Amino acid sequence: MPPRVNCALAIAAMALAGSLAPGGAGASDIPLPTPGSDGWQPLTFRGIKSHTLYSLETFEGREVAKAQSNCAASGLVLPLDAIRIAQTPLLSWRWRVDRGLDLRDEQTKAEDDFAARVYIVFELDEGRASALQKLRHRLAKLIYGETIPGSALNFVWTSRLPAGTVWDNPFAASAKMIALAQGASADWRTETVDVAARYREHFDAPIPPLLGLAIMSDSDNSCQRAEARFADFKFLAPDGAEGRDDE
Repeated sequence: MPPRVNCALAIAAMALAGSLAPGGAGASDIPLPTPGSDGWQPLTFRGIKSHTLYSLETFEGREVAKAQSNCAASGLVLPLDAIRIAQTPLLSWRWRVDRGLDLRDEQTKAEDDFAARVYIVFELDEGRASALQKLRHRLAKLIYGETIPGSALNFVWTSRLPAGTVWDNPFAASAKMIALAQGASADWRTETVDVAARYREHFDAPIPPLLGLAIMSDSDNSCQRAEARFADFKFLAPDGAEGRDDE
């Protein structure tokens, strides 16, 4: 099974190992722990021996996660089964890419590498899944013994593709790739994405329950080096968003 498909399966397994405990049911601002701190777990893939190095650091007076990938791939994952997407559908975070990748076609399997990714993974919608999807889901569940996700939104910082580009992941059409930023930049970008609206837009279906959030910096296919930083992840109610930089 391709490593990028294994990513979704691994996130599902992690989601069952523990859950995020956000604030009260009516919370309009749910901050998440910094990637690499308590609650986040390593995400590795079969067949990939070189792993991205993640570290917590104080940068410009704030705690951030630093990712360094050298011909490597791995991620960090946080279970999200306690998040109620109807109440807090907006996901906000800050990121920057200090060393980007130089790729010709990021929409292919051969160059499916990104200096920075943010994944949102969802449960399978049994009511809308095709017979083939259901069969694959049941087989995967028999093999892995866990809840297997059905779809994912993958927000990426690209090498060449312009912001706003959307395509199917070359390893799995159930994962939608969405470009938010391009090239290397020493400046922070703040993103605020409407997860529920994006899911409805790209899958033409009501949003299913969340399973997990993951970050990754990967360069295993192109065997290059990348460096990125992530910080300040939080879920927001619609009236809690101050700015939206992804549109």
